[in-house]
Amino acid sequence: MSAMQFANDAQTTLAGAIGSGAVSLAVASATGLGWKDDNDETPRLINEALDRGDFEEARRLFERSPEFLYAEDGTDIWLWMAAASGDLARVIFLVQVGIDVNSSSDKNMVRTAIESAAGEGRLEVVRWLLDHGAVINHPYGQIQHSSSLVYAALGGHLDVIRLLLDRGADIHGVASGMNALMHAEACGHQEVAAYLRSVGAKDLRETTPPDRPRAHKLIHDRMVQQFGPASDWRADLPGDPAVVVRRVPVSRANLAEQLLFTVGLSDRRLPSGNQEYACGELRLTLPVDWPDPDTAEKDPQWAWPIQWLKRIVNELRSGDRWPADPVLFPNGNPPQPFHSSTEMCCWMVLVVQGGSVQCPDHRWIDFHGLIPIYADEMKLVQEQGHEALVLRLQARNLPHHLDPQRPNVSADPDPNEYSDSDDDSDSDEDFGSEDPVSDE
Repeated sequence: MSAMQFANDAQTTLAGAIGSGAVSLAVASATGLGWKDDNDETPRLINEALDRGDFEEARRLFERSPEFLYAEDGTDIWLWMAAASGDLARVIFLVQVGIDVNSSSDKNMVRTAIESAAGEGRLEVVRWLLDHGAVINHPYGQIQHSSSLVYAALGGHLDVIRLLLDRGADIHGVASGMNALMHAEACGHQEVAAYLRSVGAKDLRETTPPDRPRAHKLIHDRMVQQFGPASDWRADLPGDPAVVVRRVPVSRANLAEQLLFTVGLSDRRLPSGNQEYACGELRLTLPVDWPDPDTAEKDPQWAWPIQWLKRIVNELRSGDRWPADPVLFPNGNPPQPFHSSTEMCCWMVLVVQGGSVQCPDHRWIDFHGLIPIYADEMKLVQEQGHEALVLRLQARNLPHHLDPQRPNVSADPDPNEYSDSDDDSDSDEDFGSEDPVSDE
């Protein structure tokens, strides 16, 4: 999934929004959620009445304590969750007692009940909310948002999509920088995507000229924001596209590291799987005491990581698609050590979790980390996938930066066999928690 990260960040953002509302009512209505008085039992009593269908008791409690119709910050809790669960009777009751069908469950953005219902495929709830005034298009400046349509596309709910479009949803409306068609294709909902195209939807990247200078600035700013100021050093790699390698001498994320990263490789899309607009940049993490690039390139002991970064850029530029997973660049066949100072002989390339940058031209640009590995580790990845190696590296808590002498973990036991952790390591390389940076 590494080459599909441009979609995954948007997908996670929206799916997480649905999930945060669709959490079980019993958990969500515990005292303290949205109200300051943790000792007030009213939310729990309301929820218990709603759960058993005792709407008269719920009405009595709301009339006695109307402050619990909404959270203290004015956001909706009850209607969002009822709509997500598909409980039409509860939705009707909550609107009858005074909750606005267009109340938002998020104080910072529009997130209404029809969005949660659409995302969960609750057709009849969506229909009822539309009949009772639910708004489905929300202009933000020059951008039209249609989150309910996007949520339905994320979930692959064609019946809901047809209804929303029939009721006036903007087929070009966006959420998280992508319209319903883009989300449907990113999630693999081909029937939904085909229908949307048949009624006039277009991928926004088809109709928006690429804004490369702005994208380059976003890439640079993202690295500076996360890791620290870039030095004046740069290496220009002429070609199509032209690529610049920049350096952060000391990473604020880890003072033991420095960072090299590319700017410009993403100017050329490298399709991967069904992601026709996938594009990315590379980054390489070195120990902070690794010589600076100008010095390193004069000595083969230190030059090989930088030379290989440039070589991989050239190999990617010469292709017409992103390499199939697992993405490996071995030093020959059979692979030979990069230098006499190390037994490492292959680069594994993994998308960095949460590292995507969203551009104003609707592209999502991934950052792919370069990780040097041993021949036995390469074999493990080829046989079991990159997750098998990532889990073993994580189990040893090994540093993210290049260490020519780090332990070979290929013979380590499978952490899944002795760990109760539910960590999902479709995880690829993880340099810490990051949120997507968007220019919108």
